[in-house]
Amino acid sequence: GATAQTYVLDTTDAGASISCEVTAQGRMATTVATSAPRVLPSAPTATVLPTVTGTPRPNRTLRCHRGSWQNARRYVISWTADGISAVGATYVVAPADIGTTISCSVTATGPGGTTTESAIGAVITP
Repeated sequence: GATAQTYVLDTTDAGASISCEVTAQGRMATTVATSAPRVLPSAPTATVLPTVTGTPRPNRTLRCHRGSWQNARRYVISWTADGISAVGATYVVAPADIGTTISCSVTATGPGGTTTESAIGAVITP
């Protein structure tokens, strides 16, 4: 364990139990006091992965369903189309998208950190 007076939590601590121990030394005795342990929240976990629905053709709208998550409070949905990114729950397919794969990712944030999961992409056809 750490031995400094302070400890900075990071994402690897998610789900761990943490406590503080203080040792006091006097002339006659040494006393140790330990705080009650506290379990740190885990990072968000997708229990159902995101999905893309809709017709993958020009002028049609694709929708990204975020799936189901544990330990998440906030979600950001982003799309990737031929290396170009966009943010939002829907994506309107453009004629220039024909032949490309459009996929969405969901970034979930909670008390224990941030996790990103991606949906299987849709190939755009004429």
